[in-house]
Amino acid sequence: MVESKLSVRHFFRITLGLALLGVVLLCVSGPDAQGKERKQSLRKLSLHQAISNALKRNLSLADAKLQVQKKEHARRAAYSDFFPTIELEYEAVADRYRQIGNIEEFYLQHDARWQFRGGTFLDYPYRIDPYRTFALSATLTQPVYSGGKLTAQYELARLGVDLAKIKQEIARQDLLINVTQAYFQLLLAEKLLYVSDESIRALKGLRRQSEAMFDAHLVLRVDVLAINTRLAQEELQRSQALQDIENKRALLSYLMRYPQGIPFETTERLAFEPTGYEIPGIYSIVARNRLEIGAADISVREALATVKVDQASLLPEMYVEVSGSRTNDDWNPFDPEANNDWSMTGVLTWTFDMFRTRETVKEARVSHRREMVLKRQVVELVMREVKQAYATVKRYERDVLHSRRAAAFSRENFRANKELYNGQMATYLEIVTAQAQMTETLREYYRSLVAHRMSKAVLERKMGILR
Repeated sequence: MVESKLSVRHFFRITLGLALLGVVLLCVSGPDAQGKERKQSLRKLSLHQAISNALKRNLSLADAKLQVQKKEHARRAAYSDFFPTIELEYEAVADRYRQIGNIEEFYLQHDARWQFRGGTFLDYPYRIDPYRTFALSATLTQPVYSGGKLTAQYELARLGVDLAKIKQEIARQDLLINVTQAYFQLLLAEKLLYVSDESIRALKGLRRQSEAMFDAHLVLRVDVLAINTRLAQEELQRSQALQDIENKRALLSYLMRYPQGIPFETTERLAFEPTGYEIPGIYSIVARNRLEIGAADISVREALATVKVDQASLLPEMYVEVSGSRTNDDWNPFDPEANNDWSMTGVLTWTFDMFRTRETVKEARVSHRREMVLKRQVVELVMREVKQAYATVKRYERDVLHSRRAAAFSRENFRANKELYNGQMATYLEIVTAQAQMTETLREYYRSLVAHRMSKAVLERKMGILR
């Protein structure tokens, strides 16, 4: 009986101990577990996925596609001007001055044309009633010569399609560079948050150590204050990083047309790869692929087509018109009693004015020369932009190497100062300074890596090869 009571008491003690241990573990690991669960709930988003989503959903790109369709319909409309046009017309006329006396006056005056029509209230001679006519006519018009106006108008419409396609591709590349920059800016904000969290964790450990040593009268109060000051500064950096993450997520969500508030995190690795582009080889790539140069060339050709359209106004126009009609006094023009008529007409028109047309042609020629000058300006501007983008890439390549060495040196400096402090050969202020330098050099390293990736994307956009 005693053994059973002891065993029950022992069982309750074990159960209570396990429960208390579970509560302690939950309190200790609760925030970390919640952080892991929150982190797992974030959507993983790669750069390729972000670009793919933006290309499928972005409204500016959809507008550019619709503009291409609009220009294509305009081209087909201009192409239809080469073919004949057919005009159908049905006309019904009733004369309110119809009188019985007039019918009796015409009675049997023309035997070959008039006859009796029976079965009505009043018999009267008729062939085609002169007071009521129904006519169906068709007119076919075929342009023969327009001084090259139709050809130039079609060329203008075709160039409009080509220009709209180029603008669509330009909008696509602009969207690519915007998404790429927003993605890497978000990645940078996440890396800076990671650096702040690691720094805060290390500073909290140093603060606990300094407070314990202060309680043991081994360090001064200024050492504890220095740690707390540095910790407060790092908390401000973390707060700024959190705000930057939310801002960059909002921008990336806007570009991908995600609903605002959907959490996601980047998965791209920040690996350093030097660019293989060199001068002057990049200039030939720009000349072949930069879309803005092609758009400027099309603008020159459009201006030349406009000159040809205006010049055609100085020349005569000629077209052939074939008309046919069938007239009856009944609503059905295909009745056997109806009359047929047809005609073919050749029309030559030549319009003269004093000065307006000639001045219009001169204005178009000036516009053509102006577009040629603008094309030269575009080429020079593009080459300058490429040179600047190339210089920026090379600068960040050097910055990555320098910041990586600086981060390694600062990490070793922090370790050495910590060992010196443990040997009572350094102060807490020196440790705090070394830790601050290590954190800042790590931030600069991540900034250089992200800046290099973004500058490389900008260079490819300036070269016209960003895909």
